[in-house]
Amino acid sequence: MSHNSTVTLPQEVSVEEADRILGISSRSVTNYLTSRQLDGVKVGKKWFVKSASGGF
Repeated sequence: MSHNSTVTLPQEVSVEEADRILGISSRSVTNYLTSRQLDGVKVGKKWFVKSASGGF
């Protein structure tokens, strides 16, 4: 990839991806989502973290 290329990240990442990226537990990610310290969306029973929050 040339250095003029841009990479498009997904708008949301799963809790599992976020815990790996942030280096914290899935439970902590979920707690941050429910307390609105991380911006996310819940689809059914699953949470997704918006990639712009948390410095992704």
